[in-house]
Amino acid sequence: MPSPPVPASLQSMVDATKVEYVQLGASGLRVSSPILGTMGIGSKEWQGWVMEEEEGLEILKVAWDRGLTTWDTANVYSSGRNEEIIGKAMKKFEIPREKLTILAKCCGTVPEEPGVFNWPFEAQMKMSRDYVNQGGLSRSAIFKAVDASLKRLGTDYIDLLQIHRYDDSVPPEETMKALNDLIQAGKVHYIGASSMWTYQFARMQFIAEKSGWTKFVSMQNRYNLCYREEEREMNKFCKETGVGLIPWGPLASGLLARPMEVASARSQMIIAMGGAPTEADEIIIGRVGELADKKGWKMSQVALAWIRGKDCIPIVGLTSANIQRLDEACAVREMRLSADEMKYLEEPNDSDWIFLDENQYAVGRRRPRGPNLKITSESHGESRKPVSNKPNRNSKPSESDLLTAIPPAGPLSFSILPSLDSAQDDQALAYYVRYHVDVPDTWPEIVDRWDNHLRHALVDQCSSQPPSVLNLAISAVSYATFGRARKNFAAFDAGSAQYSKALAKVNLALSDAKEACQDEVLLAVMLLSFYENVVLGRTPNCVGPDIESIAVRCFAHHEGAMAMLKLRRQRDQRTNRNNELDKLVRRQLMRTWLLRSMRPPSWFLDGSLFGERGFALEVDHCMIEATKLRHQARDVPANRTAPVTETQSGEEARLQGIFAKAQTLDDVLIIWANQRPVGDRYSMHAVQEKERAGTGDRIFDSTVHLYPTIGHAAMWNRYRTIRLIVNDVMLRILSSAARRFDPDTPSLTEAVSLKIRGLADELCASIPYSLGLVEACRVGGRDIAMIKGGPASLNMVVRASAASFLCWPLNEALMVSGVPGRHQRYIRDRMLDVSEIVDDGVMARVALDLDSTSS
Repeated sequence: MPSPPVPASLQSMVDATKVEYVQLGASGLRVSSPILGTMGIGSKEWQGWVMEEEEGLEILKVAWDRGLTTWDTANVYSSGRNEEIIGKAMKKFEIPREKLTILAKCCGTVPEEPGVFNWPFEAQMKMSRDYVNQGGLSRSAIFKAVDASLKRLGTDYIDLLQIHRYDDSVPPEETMKALNDLIQAGKVHYIGASSMWTYQFARMQFIAEKSGWTKFVSMQNRYNLCYREEEREMNKFCKETGVGLIPWGPLASGLLARPMEVASARSQMIIAMGGAPTEADEIIIGRVGELADKKGWKMSQVALAWIRGKDCIPIVGLTSANIQRLDEACAVREMRLSADEMKYLEEPNDSDWIFLDENQYAVGRRRPRGPNLKITSESHGESRKPVSNKPNRNSKPSESDLLTAIPPAGPLSFSILPSLDSAQDDQALAYYVRYHVDVPDTWPEIVDRWDNHLRHALVDQCSSQPPSVLNLAISAVSYATFGRARKNFAAFDAGSAQYSKALAKVNLALSDAKEACQDEVLLAVMLLSFYENVVLGRTPNCVGPDIESIAVRCFAHHEGAMAMLKLRRQRDQRTNRNNELDKLVRRQLMRTWLLRSMRPPSWFLDGSLFGERGFALEVDHCMIEATKLRHQARDVPANRTAPVTETQSGEEARLQGIFAKAQTLDDVLIIWANQRPVGDRYSMHAVQEKERAGTGDRIFDSTVHLYPTIGHAAMWNRYRTIRLIVNDVMLRILSSAARRFDPDTPSLTEAVSLKIRGLADELCASIPYSLGLVEACRVGGRDIAMIKGGPASLNMVVRASAASFLCWPLNEALMVSGVPGRHQRYIRDRMLDVSEIVDDGVMARVALDLDSTSS
């Protein structure tokens, strides 16, 4: 018997439906694919990229007309205004309630003011009489949140209630019982969860199953081509147990919907909060665009087709009344990617998965990683990846594992000697305090002042029982610096033991976001990094090490310190000491970004947010710009002689732009120098040949500088180093014959080379003062340079806390191609002097390797 014809009215409804409806996991609930995310509808007072009511209603009407009938909301969106607009849409457009599927959320506290973004202030609201028991996942808070949402929505039930985050302050049994009771009362039909750790989600599911309560049917987690960490556990667990996956952010807040050079308001906000896209992200975004062009699709459609191919139902939101974008999302139901295309999109991220604590609101990309991580730093800013002996990421190490599995920077091969007695303990600490901690108080603001933090740390070192992580780190460094200076192997052994214990405590601290934000943990990480620099050189030499990679080790462990700094900046309550330490750590990391020719993330760029002020902020801005320039020019080949082809014209324009920016920045730096007050300036003095005799070759070209303080010498050398970097960028562009964008290129090249030579002259002339080989003497009413005799060891003349300010300028000067060979040899020899003073094996290795390379 033939099937009866489809009624015309029904056929018209089917034709008008532009989406498909799919089962939500193993439940009986069917939802539209995609799901409409409504976070972008509400009040601009809440977030500037949010649509106001009129535009929002238009979007909801269009979604309804196209059959997109599953709408995702949350009580905290626009402080409840979002739910009110959804309720208005149902009334205004006469949408039958039973024909909509509303996904709501609870956990966050809803502020009474629409302009308050709740997540950063949850802790404060819990302490307020007006908000106590209004947020979180207690029975009381859940019931109140659901009643309030029902009122705002103008309905008597919610189709799917999701817990927005995990609440570790409430027993999960209480939460699951409350959710089950809401279902029994008919106020909620299904329950789901959102971003959390897999073990937390599994625990709640097991509690519900054991108790005979309703279980979650959905998981709304963060998942997209640029963030696939959920594939490790959460997605697998959900698929095995019949839980539907409805990920948020399938377009990575718009990053996957447009080329890298085009940004939206929301994507800019996400970048500011979570850091700039990684190099892998940029490759992925490029491949999305490539596939889109090949298939005649939009980039967003490629990203959504990929996520649908992962058995997920994406949540797609809009931040403007752009109907075309909604239609593009609906059209994905007809689009499929082949297995090879899926693999092509995934490939850049397959070898570099990262962890994220999903229970944190922050959009940050990485969990803090400890200083133990063995990494190889590729030159020219290539990504750093763990070497093959990395631990299994699917298992959590125990404290004993950390003690035994994470060795120091290299295997120590000292003979077993009796442990240090208490007198030698005191000697090691006294040596470290005198040479590495104590510094004068009359130094300019631009100079890094670690001494206040380390003095505070020494109080901890002397008093904490059992030993704290900072106690152990200070002990390790004290023993190591004392052992290196005194050739005392027993001190090295003691330092190695303390280092291993400190490393274990650091790694345990980094497993907890709150602990990872503590000052003492960050200080311990910086100290343990220094410890590794000290012991390097007491271990077997590497074969053919890359100088630029070795140089990076002179500073803090970059990845772990960046992650910790980012976490610390997200804290609600901060002290002046917290801010000061963050500023100093950022300064260290900035120098590492420059050494690695890499671009810092956007949240890192504004020095004023870290407490930089006045002329220190001006120099900070110049360092940021120099970092960007070096990153942009890192792939410029040298001395190409091939003629310019038509396809290279775009590259020529790009290089002209870089060159112009470098010229402007160099002019800005010169103006900055000319504006320094007289009290900050230095003087130049000639040195007679007979005066140089006692210093060996430590005076360069018979000229020395005198400064008000060592700190002022450090300030001027930072200025010279930035200018060396900027002029090196210009020289690299000019030195390639393929880029003849100016008829005066030869004269420009000569002018830039002369500037580099002049800056190198000034740097070399400043070194004797910084090493304590020259001092000012008042004769006849004017200052003259008095040359000191050259001691067998410079440790007798200058403290490490002063000489350390030469580490970065000398390292950078060796990376500048235009520095003349004679200057380079002098700088290399002084690096060996500085490495002896500051007890730094890395600097010695860099200098020696440069010497062997030159030979």
